[in-house]
Amino acid sequence: MIFAYTRNKTIVFLFLLIGITLFYLSRISSRHEQESSSFVANTNFDLDQIKKRGKLIALTENSSTSFYIYKGDSMGYEYELLNAFAKEIGVKLEIWVAKDLNSVFDHLNVKDVDIVAANITVTKERSLKVDFTDPLMYVPQVLIQRKPAGWENMSKDELNKNLIRNTLDLSGKKIHVRKGSSFYSRLTNLSEEIGEKINIIEAPGDSDTEQLIAQVSDGEIDYTIADQNVA
Repeated sequence: MIFAYTRNKTIVFLFLLIGITLFYLSRISSRHEQESSSFVANTNFDLDQIKKRGKLIALTENSSTSFYIYKGDSMGYEYELLNAFAKEIGVKLEIWVAKDLNSVFDHLNVKDVDIVAANITVTKERSLKVDFTDPLMYVPQVLIQRKPAGWENMSKDELNKNLIRNTLDLSGKKIHVRKGSSFYSRLTNLSEEIGEKINIIEAPGDSDTEQLIAQVSDGEIDYTIADQNVA
C-alpha cells in the first residue's frame, strides 16, 4: 500500500478515510494537478530532507480510530500506519494532535507538519489544495440519532416510524457538525437537493465526531453526522 508520493521533488502527505455521502458511495479522484491560489503546498520539504532531518512530523486527531494513549502506549489506526511508514524510511515519528480540526490543512500550509493523518474525506475542493494518498477505505456517512424511549418494546415498523429513515425527513431538523467538515458541505448540498431547509448548527472546531456522537447519546443535541466506521 502506498502512503505517500512525490511530485516535482515536492512531497505533500495526507492519509484519508473516505466518507462520501449520506446514503450512497462514489469515488472522488485523489489526485489533481491544480492548486488553489489561497493554499500554498509545502514546497520546502521533500522526502530526502525529511530523512536528513531524522523525523517525520505528523498531525492527527485524538480519537479511537486515529490516535490515543492507552496505559501509556500510543495507539490508533492512523498512528500505526504513520509509525510503520516512519520506520520504513528510517526516521523517528513526532505526533502533533490537532486542537482545531477545521485548521488541519493550515498547519500543512505553513509547513508546521509534513503529513496529516486523520479521519478525513476526499472532496473536490480539498483535492485542489493538497495531494491525497490512494484511498485506504470507503465508508458511507450516516445520521446519528437516539432511539426513542421504550424502543425495546416496539416492533420494527413502530421503531422505524420514530426514526429518520428518509432524507426528506431531515427538513427542519437541527444537525450539529463542524463547518470545516465534509459533513457540513454535504448537508448544505442535500438541503438544496430536497428543496427543504436543514438547520445546520456549527459545532466548535475542537469538537471531534466522537464527542458529537456522545452529545447525541446524552441528549445534549438531537443529531449529528459521522462516518460509519466511527459510528
